[in-house]
Amino acid sequence: MKEIAENILERISLEKEGQVFIRPEYTAAKINNSDFISIKKIHSNQQLIFVDGGNAEIFHTPNISLYFNRLYYTLYKNNKRIKGKILEFNSLITTISKSNDLFFQVELFPAKEGISLPKLRFSISDNTLTSNNRPADISRVGDVVRRLAELRLAQTIKEEAIIILDGSLEPKYTYEEEFIDNLSRSKNIICGLSKTSALLTLSGDSLIGLLYKISPKQSWLYKIAESADSYMFCVKLNENSKHIFRLDVASKDISKVGETVSLLSENSKDPIFPGYPYGLIEADKFARVSNREAERLKTQLQLSFGKDYNKIIPYLNAGNAHSILDTIS
Repeated sequence: MKEIAENILERISLEKEGQVFIRPEYTAAKINNSDFISIKKIHSNQQLIFVDGGNAEIFHTPNISLYFNRLYYTLYKNNKRIKGKILEFNSLITTISKSNDLFFQVELFPAKEGISLPKLRFSISDNTLTSNNRPADISRVGDVVRRLAELRLAQTIKEEAIIILDGSLEPKYTYEEEFIDNLSRSKNIICGLSKTSALLTLSGDSLIGLLYKISPKQSWLYKIAESADSYMFCVKLNENSKHIFRLDVASKDISKVGETVSLLSENSKDPIFPGYPYGLIEADKFARVSNREAERLKTQLQLSFGKDYNKIIPYLNAGNAHSILDTIS
């Protein structure tokens, strides 16, 4: 094990500069220790709105999946919380046959105050959902629906504000690029803050690890890439933070970035997690669906089947043997 540890330590000490390995539509910056920009405090009455979502699968068979989804956004002004709002809905995903192919079709059922999405249909061979050339698992669609709902919620917000979503603005799934494009045309500045990042340099180093090695102690902003209509930064939002985050900004205008990171820095002073905006901590807390809540919803659904529940059991048994073994263990 010592040999392995020495190998790892050798690997993370390789370089002091590099260039981001990223999709071709971005122009990547060369990373060096002279391009860090200190975050300066800028007085602003601009509002911040933080958006996040949570979900839990409460029914699963190979051909049917039911998710309970919760969206939350919270509004801050002058670094004070003004209000928060919860939206909830269920998403029913079913398998249908069309033109000699199989698709996952999505239907929404609002629980409290829902959110509308266009008709969504995913091929079972959709390469954004599959791995190892195997058909997609129906459960993957539920997480995509939650993500699309987060983007749609951000688009429908009426208040004038800087909107910060949890996660990047780099599309990964079918429909997501269209949703992000629509969102970027909003009158508001749209940002995505990623808690984790797997970005690499061209030589294979961790971008975040490299920046941490060469960065100054104070809070800072570093532009790592840009495309025709967006910018990608890394940020350290508090001088006491041990974390560096990726910040995407969907805008052709870079002039508002200084104000944006200044406001985010002011919101990132909570001693529990210095350097991470408290608005996103709050949004995560209130959007999260706990295991206990998911079990309660599963029980409610089972009771709703009544005596017809026996008809469902063979479908459930097609995929629950692992959970039975986990219970035995």
